[in-house]
Amino acid sequence: MLGRKDFDCDIAVERKLVREVYGPHSPTSQSPLDSVLETDCLLEDFEKGIHRGIRRGCFNASATRQAKPRLRRQGGVTFTALHQGHAITHTRQCYYGGMNLLLIFVLSLFQIDQWEKANREVVRLAPSSFSQLPKNVMQELERRNCTIPQVWGSHPPGNVISGEFLKKGQKDWAVLCSVRLKSWILVLPSGSPQTAFKVAEEEDLNMLEGIGDGKIGYSREIGPVGEAFIRDHYEAYGGTKPPPIDHLGIEDAFNEKGSVVHYYYQNKWLQLTGSD
Repeated sequence: MLGRKDFDCDIAVERKLVREVYGPHSPTSQSPLDSVLETDCLLEDFEKGIHRGIRRGCFNASATRQAKPRLRRQGGVTFTALHQGHAITHTRQCYYGGMNLLLIFVLSLFQIDQWEKANREVVRLAPSSFSQLPKNVMQELERRNCTIPQVWGSHPPGNVISGEFLKKGQKDWAVLCSVRLKSWILVLPSGSPQTAFKVAEEEDLNMLEGIGDGKIGYSREIGPVGEAFIRDHYEAYGGTKPPPIDHLGIEDAFNEKGSVVHYYYQNKWLQLTGSD
C-alpha cells in the first residue's frame, strides 16, 4: 500500500524524467493524480517512439558509444539511458509507475549489445594470412595467440608493417596483436622476435566507431612514419619535443580521428605528437 510520501515521490520522479527527455515541461493540472496522468501520457509517447526506433533499427550508434549506459543499485534502482546523444541518469527510490523506467533500461541494454556484437564481429586475421612475415616472426605471433584486427572496409589486409623501428639499419616488424578482445602493438626484431616489445595496449571495444547506416566498424590502424612527419606534426601541434630522429616511428591512429607516434629512444618508447 503506497502512502502519500510515496505518491509525491513518484510525481517528482515522473516530472524529472519528462524534463530530461522532452525538455522543460510545466503540467497544467493541479492535483497530484492529474500530474501523474499527464506525465504518464508524455512518457507513453516516448515509449511509442522507442518501439518505432526498434522496428526501423535506427539507433544512433556513434552517440551510444559516447555514453555507454549502465545499471547500478544505489539505495534504490538507478537507471542510465541514452536519449538524443545524452545520458539520462535517474535513481528510483519508489516503485510506483516503474514500467516506464524499465523500458528505458531495456533500450539501453539493446544499445550496449550492438557494440559488443560489433566487437566480436571485427575481422581478425591469423598471422598465416600475411605471407610477407618471416617464418620466425609468424611462429612467435602464433605462440602468443595473436590475431590481427582489420580496419572496416580495409583491403588489402593491414596492421602488419616493417621498417627500422628500433635502430637504424635493422629491419623490424610491428604487428597489431589482438588477444581476447584487447590489442597492442608488438614490435619484433627480425633476428630475435622472442624479445618483442609490447606497446600501447587498448580494448578493441574502444576502437570502434559508427560508420553510417547504423553500422559499427573497427578503426585502429598502424603505419610507419619518418622524421619529416614527426617534426612537422610537433611544429604544428606541439606536445613532447622529439629527440634526435635516426629511424622510423610507428603511427598509432584512430582512423580519420587522430593519432600518436610511438618512437623508440634510449631503451624507452616515447609518445610523440601525431595527427589531430
